[in-house]
Formats: sequence, C-alpha cells, structure tokens
Amino acid sequence: MARENRSYDIVVGPGVIVGIGPALKAAAASRALLIADAAVLETHAARVAESLRSAGITTESIAVPSGEAAKSLGVPFTEEPGEA
Repeated sequence: MARENRSYDIVVGPGVIVGIGPALKAAAASRALLIADAAVLETHAARVAESLRSAGITTESIAVPSGEAAKSLGVPFTEEPGEA
C-alpha cells in the first residue's frame, strides 16, 4: 500500500495474529502501540497484544470509537494508552 511517499506491507493469512510478535521482534521492535476499535480491542487486539508480549515487546493500547466516522486523525481517542 503506497501513501504519501510511504509504503508498508499488509499481511493477511492464517497464523498472522500469533506470528506478529516474533515478526516484529525479528525487525528489532521493542515497543508497540495498538490502536483499535473499542469493540475489537478486547478480542483480536488482545490476541495481538499477547503475541507481542510473549515476544518481549512492551505493548500498550488505545481504543477509538467504533464506526467509519472514527477513521480519521481528527477523532479523539477514548482512553489513554494502557497495557493491552
């Protein structure tokens, strides 16, 4: 996906959630911030956070409101960063 002279890979497939921690650790990550829909934060995002923590990556999370209207940088977060 290309955007304003920046690009990044999008990975989709089986095992991606449990593999995110080891993949980011291999890329020298030591900290992560999960930003997720409030409804997703306790389900899929919690599994991502567990994978990150298991890999030794310090992980915090922020919930944003649910819905399309929240997909903007102008929408305030619903909570301060906290441990995922």
